[in-house]
Amino acid sequence: MSNSELNLLDMHGHHGGRGGRGRGGRGRGGRGRGSGGPLMKVAANIITVKRNGWGVAEISKRYDNHEAGLHAEPGQTIAIMEKKMMGLSVDDAVFCEVKHETNPRNAEDWFAVKCNTARERTSQVSWEPWQTSMVRKLPSTEPGSDHTGITLACWKCGTATLSGDDGHIERIKNSAVWTGTFDLGAQGMELSDKIVKNKFKRCNTQSVLCIGCCSSLGSYYKEPYYDSDTKTLKVGQPFPCAKLTTIRKDKTFDMVLKGDVMSEVQDAVAVLTRTDEWLKGGSKLAAARGGGRVDATEYSARLAAKATAQQLQERQNPKRTCSLMCSDVCGIGANEELRLSDGIDCPTGDSDHFVCSGCFGDYVRSEATTDKRDLLQAREGFVCCPSCPNAQSGGQGAIKYTDVQVAKVCNAAQFSVYTAGKMSLLEERLVQEIGQAEKARFEAELAKLQAMTEGQREVDVARRKLETLLNLKCPRCKQVFIDFDACMALSCAKAGCGAAFCGWCQADCGSDAHSHVRNCPKKPAGADMFFDRENQRFDVWKRMRGEAVTTFLGGLEERLRPKVVQVCARMLRDAGVGAVVDRFSAVDMQLGADLAMIQIQLDYDADLARQLQAQEEALLRR
Repeated sequence: MSNSELNLLDMHGHHGGRGGRGRGGRGRGGRGRGSGGPLMKVAANIITVKRNGWGVAEISKRYDNHEAGLHAEPGQTIAIMEKKMMGLSVDDAVFCEVKHETNPRNAEDWFAVKCNTARERTSQVSWEPWQTSMVRKLPSTEPGSDHTGITLACWKCGTATLSGDDGHIERIKNSAVWTGTFDLGAQGMELSDKIVKNKFKRCNTQSVLCIGCCSSLGSYYKEPYYDSDTKTLKVGQPFPCAKLTTIRKDKTFDMVLKGDVMSEVQDAVAVLTRTDEWLKGGSKLAAARGGGRVDATEYSARLAAKATAQQLQERQNPKRTCSLMCSDVCGIGANEELRLSDGIDCPTGDSDHFVCSGCFGDYVRSEATTDKRDLLQAREGFVCCPSCPNAQSGGQGAIKYTDVQVAKVCNAAQFSVYTAGKMSLLEERLVQEIGQAEKARFEAELAKLQAMTEGQREVDVARRKLETLLNLKCPRCKQVFIDFDACMALSCAKAGCGAAFCGWCQADCGSDAHSHVRNCPKKPAGADMFFDRENQRFDVWKRMRGEAVTTFLGGLEERLRPKVVQVCARMLRDAGVGAVVDRFSAVDMQLGADLAMIQIQLDYDADLARQLQAQEEALLRR
């Protein structure tokens, strides 16, 4: 069995300390093996249980500890002391930390310093999924705060309970529950007989056991312990007290949330008074590492992580001094040191030009006001670093803040002044650009018309009129639109117009088009009273365009119409009235053919007249 497999199993073993003289101080129990020297972790199976209680396990595969120079081969055996064999029998799988057997009287190859069973942990209670999942999300809470509605129970049997309703929960830290002073027996708990010295907290502790299943739920402290955060004895915590764990390192549980209705427990968790550290995410690492159960390796890892986090914070959010010093954030009366998150550096990265949020907001409000129109235009609406040259005029040496940088530091009111100044400049620029564009377009159109012949100008005028006929537009202000949805009773959205008109025929209906739409003569038979549910309006518009184009082309002079049809043919086909183009093209072709025949007849008659005249002149000369 590999180490990763065993991480998911219950390590119930009884850790051996320093071996004493053993029973009676003689015999095989008298070996004084300690845990000193190089160790190696191996998986094995019990093959023998001796009469004196000792066991022998056989290693199942090769293990190597190259740093310590240890190598274990399959088939090698391990000697396991009696006190570490409690509850084990032949064929049980175990996970041992071993060292070389040094007693020449023992035939085994290795001696087990630690021995844990590999039996899977199971619960006798069918907990709801939310009762185990929600305990993973318990926040760290303020000491002495209200924990009403939070009740925990032993995961294995449910006998031991602890309730915040009774005031027994003092605080929650990294998913471990710290209690006040309470009657253990009344809550289904008891203390183990064994007293253990906690070298990290520098005090004696006892395990808290569930009366129902004897599972260990945490540690019991009779006296104040050493607090590694304050470097002094713990204050503010009632003693004696217990630290009860919820999530184990193997991802199983010691205690879970108890309750009949999930929503009630969720509401109770939601109103807990969270610590600032938890709100900032500082306890996520500890929670991810398996709750409040801490060993030496875990403790060192947490200290290292905490130190790394502090160093990272110093790098990402270093200390700063405001270069303006004219607000309550940085001036007299400010009782906290400034950091980068409290303001903004110069866009060049110069920390000597740092400005706190108070000074920066006032500065932006002053510089972005439209009263300083000339300076605002010179800077194109931007705000420059006040410590750089030409900050107000935006001249040489001025460094501008970006919009994003300004938005991060300013509050809503200050940023609205900043954006209002930029918008006013943008509107002025757009007006100028639109005027210039209109002037250029007018001059180009004028030059184009001047370069045209009289016939070309007539065709161009006709083309423009056709474009107007093809567009959908408000009948009152002539605002063009493409399409719409919902009701066919339309209202023009152009400011100052608001005309109500029909979506079928575009007739002006005054202030309300519903009565007209209900009986519009252009509406197809069977259509809804007010809505076009089958998109029939496109066919109606196509017919209306065809009628309007036919009427317009029919009114043109015959000499002009073929040229207009030829120039506008593609535009008319794109608008769906290609049939009109084909019809007028055929008419014009027939007319052209008739004119050609008439011209041929006229030419023939002219030739005949010339011949007759020549004959008459010849007769006269005779």
